[in-house]
Amino acid sequence: MLELSDLVDDPDDFTWEQLGTCRTLPLDQITDENDILFDKYESDPITAIQTDQMCLSCPVARQCLPAGLMGKHWGVWGGIYLENGKPNKARNAHKTDEVWSDLKRKHGRNVRV
Repeated sequence: MLELSDLVDDPDDFTWEQLGTCRTLPLDQITDENDILFDKYESDPITAIQTDQMCLSCPVARQCLPAGLMGKHWGVWGGIYLENGKPNKARNAHKTDEVWSDLKRKHGRNVRV
């Protein structure tokens, strides 16, 4: 899996947020009613699966999830939908056992809800 150190010589030159795969999305996909990291995530099964795959391939997902948990954020953080910093079982219900295993490997810990 691609990690932050694979992308830049000196990770201190960037914040992890600047290197997130989601930063490359067109603005209309991450704002308002089209937001694939919030409202559209679970309302559209194909979007949810594509977003999961995007996060699994993201080199900074390991930094993203803890930020979402500690910051008590909402939406997709590191491939897991959070509400107030806690994994939401209903919004993550589409994930297969294989996706949960991939997330566990990605994050180096058990992340299943």
